[in-house]
Amino acid sequence: MFKTSLAIGSAGLVVAAGLAVVQVQADAPCIENSNTGAMGVKVTDIHDQRIEGARVALTHQSTGNQFNTQLTGKDGTTFFTDLKPGPYVVVATHPDAGEGKRLAKVLRYRKTRVSVVVRP
Repeated sequence: MFKTSLAIGSAGLVVAAGLAVVQVQADAPCIENSNTGAMGVKVTDIHDQRIEGARVALTHQSTGNQFNTQLTGKDGTTFFTDLKPGPYVVVATHPDAGEGKRLAKVLRYRKTRVSVVVRP
């Protein structure tokens, strides 16, 4: 008979089932065990000031699939996980700062970092 237990501590989530113990770091994206990648996006204006509240949209260039739009935080960044590898169009818009667009490539098991400059 197997015993399963669940514990949440400062190191993250620990699940024990029988002889196997799996620990998931709660504050880090887990992409090592999937066929996907991740992308961090930083949005700045033409003066290199980070933009809070910019809408960031991703579109997979090869398939045309769009992902949920996310807003940047106080540090001007946002993070997307579970992305299919390949080329993406990254569009950032802000009502006061303007719009910017970049192409970026997501690689399997990797975290891609992209900076987008918005212009009026």
